[in-house]
Amino acid sequence: MNKINIGKELNNLFPTEKTSATKFSYAQVLLSLLLASLSGVNRAARIANFTSDSLVQCLLNLQTNINKDVVGQRLKKLEQFGSVSRIHI
Repeated sequence: MNKINIGKELNNLFPTEKTSATKFSYAQVLLSLLLASLSGVNRAARIANFTSDSLVQCLLNLQTNINKDVVGQRLKKLEQFGSVSRIHI
């Protein structure tokens, strides 16, 4: 994943506003969803447990695991961003 720069491409497509409260980028959240989906994990609580694995944290450059609230909030923001961009096109 790091060799083909998937994270960099996702950061370019979905830039994250870094604030003092921001711990995870959109790319990290989307890649965790992708890896979890490929592994058969399909619920937000299980995705949070999935990101506590040390290999996943190393692959995604995470300091801590992503909790289910962050996953839900980021997906809602992406959904709003998609609907707004469709209106303006």
